[in-house]
Parts: sequence; C-alpha cells; structure tokens
Amino acid sequence: QVVRAFRPAREMNRPTHDPANAPWRALYPDDVAFVWGDPMDASAPLFPGEAAYIARAVEKRRREFMKGRECARRALEAIDEAPVAILQGAQREPIWPAGAVGSISHTLTLCGAVAGPRATYQALGLDIEQALPIEPGIWPRILTDGERRRLEALPADRRGLEARVIFSIKECFYKCQHERSKTFMGFQEASVELDDTTFACTFENDVPPFARGTVLSGRWVRNEHVIVSAMWLKNG
Repeated sequence: QVVRAFRPAREMNRPTHDPANAPWRALYPDDVAFVWGDPMDASAPLFPGEAAYIARAVEKRRREFMKGRECARRALEAIDEAPVAILQGAQREPIWPAGAVGSISHTLTLCGAVAGPRATYQALGLDIEQALPIEPGIWPRILTDGERRRLEALPADRRGLEARVIFSIKECFYKCQHERSKTFMGFQEASVELDDTTFACTFENDVPPFARGTVLSGRWVRNEHVIVSAMWLKNG
C-alpha cells in the first residue's frame, strides 16, 4: 500500500529541474556548493548509521532522505571535503564534518543540499517547499500579527502562496541560526520582511548568541512548482 500511495507521483506530470535553467542555481555565493535532484531518482546507498533514521519511514520519506544525503555528499565533494555519513544531532539536525557547514531540504519532487567551508561560513540555511498555498486557518500558527496584516493587504488570490513563502523563509532561517544557537525557535519568534528576491528575518527574542532585533538576510525564488529559500552567515 505504501508503494501504491507513492506511485501516482511518478505518473503525474512531475517537473524537471534542469540545472542550467533552475532559477535557484545562483542563490548562494560561488564558494557554496548547491546540489539538487528528484527523490524518485534516489539510488545512492546510505552510509553506516544513517539507515536507522528511516527504519520505520514510508517509501516517500525514505526516498527523500536518501536523495537528501546523496545531494549533501556531492556538495561536500564539490568543496573538496570527503563524503561521509551525515548523522543527526539531538534536535534531528544534520551533523556536518569538521571542515564544513551545510543544510538539507526535501519535498515530494525536489531534494537539495548546500555545503560551504567552515573557514568561511558560520552557517548555511536551505529550505525547499512545494509552491502550494497555506490555508488561512494555519496562518496564526506561522505568522506574526504584523505578517498577517501585510498578508491581508494583498489580493486574496495571492495570500495563501505568500504565506507559504514566509513559511519557507522561516524554516531556512531556523536551520541557519540553529547551527550557532542550538536552540529551538517557534514561528512567532522571528518576523519576516521580503521583496521579490530577498528577505530579512528579525529575532523577536534573545536567542544567544543572537540578541533581540538582530536581522539575518537571505534570498528566495520560486517557480510554478517549488519555493527555495537560502541564507548564509559568514565568519567575521
């Protein structure tokens, strides 16, 4: 039944993500490797210790996890790091080798990973979401009061997708800050302002080493299928 539940994704009109034309190919600086692919193409074996994380997962989740790890190892190789097992920390965050920082994200049709040299970067954030609107009943769990007011000023047919963009940005922000803070953050603890290509996330509370009011910036892009959000923190 798991296989049958997943099979329609293969039969539907799945998007193709041509590396030469993917709108997210230039989101990160040149010394950050960004590798992506379709989870339906997951074939590379997991490394020792990784399979335990998906021992009870459904096929969809297994493929996404496998493709995410495959992308992560290819990204590590692109920055001259050896491909290694990427285990999980106490809050399920990926543990990167000593010389690298990175981030992994996956959806039904696209998985991706980024890696950069730890000598240059404190942290990287990546989030990928399906470009589907979020229902208004979910907004209070994701959006601050200010974000909701800005959303409600938009034409009604744009609001749900804009909520999804903000959700993606906050997920990206969370991953990036977590590399430094090791702290869980709720959606209300950061506020987002964005334009057509960039965003700024503001801490609403102290989250050491980040003080309340600290702003972290990034870039985002979407096409008809997915939303991709990117963030990085440089050393110094």
